[in-house]
Amino acid sequence: MKYTNIDFKIDDVIFHGNIEDNCLFIDWIILYECNYKCSYCFGQDSLSKDKFTHLEKLKYAVDQIFTIDKDRYAFTLTGGEVTYYPYLLDLIDYIFSYKNKNISIYIITNGSKNIDFFNNFFSKYAGYDITFTLSIHFEYVQFDHIFDIIKLANQYNKRIRISIMAHPIMRKEVESFFNDILKLRNNYVFDINLATIMSGESYNILDPRYDEDYLKWIKESTEYINNKVYKNDNLNRITWGPKYYYNLKNGQNNIRIGLDDAIIEEKLNFNNFYCCGGINTIRINHDGTYKSGTCSNYEIIGNIYTDVIDYKKLLNIVKCSLNSCPCTADYAIPKFRYIENAIEYNDKIKNNYLFSVLNSINNKFNILNNDIRIIKYKTNSIIDTLAWWIPFKKQRESFRSKFKVRPDQTRPDQTRPDLIICKEHIQFYNNSKIEKLQPMLHLKNAA
Repeated sequence: MKYTNIDFKIDDVIFHGNIEDNCLFIDWIILYECNYKCSYCFGQDSLSKDKFTHLEKLKYAVDQIFTIDKDRYAFTLTGGEVTYYPYLLDLIDYIFSYKNKNISIYIITNGSKNIDFFNNFFSKYAGYDITFTLSIHFEYVQFDHIFDIIKLANQYNKRIRISIMAHPIMRKEVESFFNDILKLRNNYVFDINLATIMSGESYNILDPRYDEDYLKWIKESTEYINNKVYKNDNLNRITWGPKYYYNLKNGQNNIRIGLDDAIIEEKLNFNNFYCCGGINTIRINHDGTYKSGTCSNYEIIGNIYTDVIDYKKLLNIVKCSLNSCPCTADYAIPKFRYIENAIEYNDKIKNNYLFSVLNSINNKFNILNNDIRIIKYKTNSIIDTLAWWIPFKKQRESFRSKFKVRPDQTRPDQTRPDLIICKEHIQFYNNSKIEKLQPMLHLKNAA
């Protein structure tokens, strides 16, 4: 789904988000603390070992997440500065230990860790769907270090993303770095984006220090990045969460525009839309509390570090009261202009969830039933072995009848227990032998 230049206004929009990708996007703040103290950021707490959450709690949260049945799972691990969490690699290993799940991991970092950290990381996860976004914060960044990380990532065939935080009062530095990074892009493969700084209590208002000329430059530069084609673009694209798009009243669907365009042109104002949170997103805070999205309109549901996740409560509809989405993590949440469309979609997801739960219960029951049959067979085998040592036939038969586990004789399909037990023995050890032994069973029954 490519970016388009279709001209429309927010009043033309009837839907925004994603309802096509059966993906769960997990926006997870691993820790709140950071080694930077950027003037525009909420993460002002200093790093402290006392504030790190124990790894076992995070593992428990991972187990809870995977109880939700989805085609794929897109984790975004962030902070604070997540790379300073001492058990980060252990957490990643545990997530990827779910071999039967389609998993991608996206780590947002300021890139301040030393080059050895990144070398070890790229080496360890060379064959995994995991990568970084390096956020460039001009109040602290060391440009040469960022360039070294880009070059190192390419050595390991890792495609990373450089997110340039367009500081509203450091335009000269922003433009200089942007030009340098474009030159580097000619020889190395990575993605680039320009991110505007947001302000306000919910960080959903464009920083008022921007002037029109600066915003114009950001818009034009973003269009250049999105349309630029590089000959050396030979690394796999980054896998992230569901891609958001617009549907319009005139029937034009699946329209994508650049994020900065959407912010500057006020196309993220979904006030009075109906947001279906929790369907494809879950927000986990640093203390383990979780909810249906980042937005302040969503209430805390529980604590995923200690509680069983309540997916039914995740599925809820809220009426938007903000003038802009506060976080990119919420952009994929389905947002409908009309309440009846939101209810219809939410009910559909709930029905699918119920069917999934019932199917899971049925599968577990079948597994349990099979285990019981195997236990019965093994128990009877032990009884037969013990009975063999009893010298008198009458006593042997009495011993068997007293201790052997017999099927319920009232069920029609279990009126020939010897045959059932024999089949169980064959199925448990070698299912392919049943046809070969079937004639012998007929002879036995005839006798």
